[in-house]
Amino acid sequence: MSTLTKICVVVLVVLVLFAAGPFIQLAVTGPNWKQAYQEQKRQAEVAEASDRNAKMIGLVYKDLYEKSQSDAVAAASQLLGTIGSKDVEIARLTGQLADRAGKVERLITLKEAFEADLKAQIALNKDLLTQLETKRVENGTLRGHLREAQHTIKEEQTNREILERRAKVLQEQLVQRKEEIADLRDQLAAGGVKVGIARPVVAAGAKIDATITAVRGDLASLGVGSASGVKKDMEFIIYRGENFVAHLRIADVGVASSTGIILDRKREPKVGDKATTNLE
Repeated sequence: MSTLTKICVVVLVVLVLFAAGPFIQLAVTGPNWKQAYQEQKRQAEVAEASDRNAKMIGLVYKDLYEKSQSDAVAAASQLLGTIGSKDVEIARLTGQLADRAGKVERLITLKEAFEADLKAQIALNKDLLTQLETKRVENGTLRGHLREAQHTIKEEQTNREILERRAKVLQEQLVQRKEEIADLRDQLAAGGVKVGIARPVVAAGAKIDATITAVRGDLASLGVGSASGVKKDMEFIIYRGENFVAHLRIADVGVASSTGIILDRKREPKVGDKATTNLE
């Protein structure tokens, strides 16, 4: 119900209350025309006063209505301004929401691309790990081959050293034999001495005992050297218990050790075998 309707209802209620009095009194009193006239006059005056009051009330309610209408217009204008500002805010928020939605879509796209790149990287890493494991196995195999090759090279170097020493000994023996042959030819030409090749021996009484400390192919080492009287081309007898093993001709002499070439091998010399220059 609007404010104007409320005002009209109030005015009608007041008028009904003022008009109801005379009608009630007329219904309960007898017919007195003068008194009725005066009563009617009084009622007219009351009605006029009521009318004036009603008009005043109407003016008051009119002012109130106009003021309320003005306030309503102002409030409506304010609401319209608020609505307009809210529309602007809604438009701004809508724009921000659309921008955020676009960013979310871009982020989703980037996320999908990142996940795809991650999967590809994981697959690549697995492949690289497989290749790495294969390379590790290959490297292990190559290391094994390298160790074998190094061992072979070391053996070849040892064999070469042995052969060089043997060749040196044989070369010296060859020179010695040539000198002996030349001397024997000279002796033969001079007096008819019987030709023969003798082994160099140690001077009588110069007995040297030793122990085999190493054996490498045709070479063996003794634990005695020049400090014990060992000399180059000196020949040792290698024995084990009461069994003859081989002869050892010294080719290289150190202070406390010496190395020679194994000759007349009957058994394989071993570390720990005994050696001497004279069995007597």
